Amino acid sequence: MQAVKLHHDLAKLVKKNKEESKRLKAKERFLEDPHRFAKELLTPPNLGKPNFSKEVADSYFPETYKDPDRSWAYRPPPGFPRPPEPEEKFDDQFPTWDEFTQVCWKKSNGSAPGLNGIPYLLYKRCPQTRRRLWKLERLAWTTREIPKDMQVGRVRLLPKSDKTDHPSLMRPISVLNAEGRLFWTFYQARLSKFMLTNNYIQLKVQKAFLHGVAGCIEHTTSHWEMLQNAKSAERQIAIAWLDLENAYGSVRHMLAQFALKWYHVPESMLELLFKYQERIYLRVETDRWISNWFHLAIGVPHAALALLRCSM
Repeated sequence: MQAVKLHHDLAKLVKKNKEESKRLKAKERFLEDPHRFAKELLTPPNLGKPNFSKEVADSYFPETYKDPDRSWAYRPPPGFPRPPEPEEKFDDQFPTWDEFTQVCWKKSNGSAPGLNGIPYLLYKRCPQTRRRLWKLERLAWTTREIPKDMQVGRVRLLPKSDKTDHPSLMRPISVLNAEGRLFWTFYQARLSKFMLTNNYIQLKVQKAFLHGVAGCIEHTTSHWEMLQNAKSAERQIAIAWLDLENAYGSVRHMLAQFALKWYHVPESMLELLFKYQERIYLRVETDRWISNWFHLAIGVPHAALALLRCSM
């Protein structure tokens, strides 16, 4: 019996050492290139590509991203207090040339271009082209007329598992043109600053999509510490994991309008967002086929607008 116990203890020690070695190697790969590590983690190389036809996509996506209640007028719950008037006004001025240049240079060179094939690198390396884009986007901001090139995008489908025979089993990633992503980066920055300086967002609760906050890392670290504390103290702990189906794709545009107005965002900024969301069209692209265009009548197409979810 003693020999069996020693064998089991040795096996456990070997397993623990292997797991620790694996963890350290994963940590090294993460620190070396976080973006590549996350990409390999979410999309392992052995997972397959979409295994359904263009006809299935043309039926699924327009139906999924339509909103029969698009004109619904939202109202607050009875007795629900409205946030106080802002102490700091919304900065509705388009960024200066210097600010535009700084943000442009912070964009990743490895970011995939949109349908027009133009990467951020073009605007980084060609100052005159960047200045022309700055003037055009400043005009769009002030007139609140969004260029069509900023309202179209392609959707790439990433597998969630080895089952890829239906669109619902895939993770849709929208890729818009670099010009539009730059434009809405400034909108998100203005909105984020407005919400934070007026204490409309509580940093202890909301972490994601805020500048300078590593939300995923902070939340994951907090949960890990709680679990470790409960384990070491031999105490019970209850954690509820909520997985919202199609979370980004379920945000109603008029709900976003109501939420922003509820938090005293200026009408000009509401109009800018409304005109953008009113005419967003996407298409799914795979190695074998390209779907028909469909209107994104519900949901947000990229992370720059995901801060809208913090307000609701």
